[in-house]
Amino acid sequence: MEVLPIEACEKIKLSALDIPLIVKVDEYFQGKLKINNRIKFNLGSLLPYPITLSYHWFDADTNEVKIQEGILTQLRPELFAKTKHTYQIDVKAPEISGRYRLAVTLVQEGIRWFENMSSHHVLNGIVKAITA
Repeated sequence: MEVLPIEACEKIKLSALDIPLIVKVDEYFQGKLKINNRIKFNLGSLLPYPITLSYHWFDADTNEVKIQEGILTQLRPELFAKTKHTYQIDVKAPEISGRYRLAVTLVQEGIRWFENMSSHHVLNGIVKAITA
């Protein structure tokens, strides 16, 4: 995938984050979200600059960053121009129990994290991580 122009990136919208409210510490789980590709370019996890989903973990009370970069989830299938699709994102819970904010966004690897452009490029959800 080639580098997306910033004006095109601004027209991509994330919505409808669906994640568990409670997870076990250090557990892998999946969430779902919708991506609305309102541009003339297809989006996909294709070289040289793949588009992926990723996330950050923040302390829900202090907003302190707890995990800066989560695992990358490839966009499969490719999202064609002017279409919408629901995707799953792979997430690993924090290693310490507590109340966290999960912030999900798109990443064009080696280029940008989309959440830095506008609020419709990040989805937030509160998750409680508990010990087994």
